[in-house]
Amino acid sequence: MEIVLDTAAFIEYYQPDLTIATYYTTSGVCSEIRDQTAREKLQFLRPFLNIRAPSIKALKV
Repeated sequence: MEIVLDTAAFIEYYQPDLTIATYYTTSGVCSEIRDQTAREKLQFLRPFLNIRAPSIKALKV
């Protein structure tokens, strides 16, 4: 299973199950997070995240 995490996942303290999915986010999401607690969560999860840029095709959807 593949899951894309947006900014809300970090702000709302989403608890990903790292054993059942591959998680993706973008560098834009990483730069949007300003809340200290959310930043700490991002830093903790960073080794488990695949940071990618969306394709042009994906942006048109």
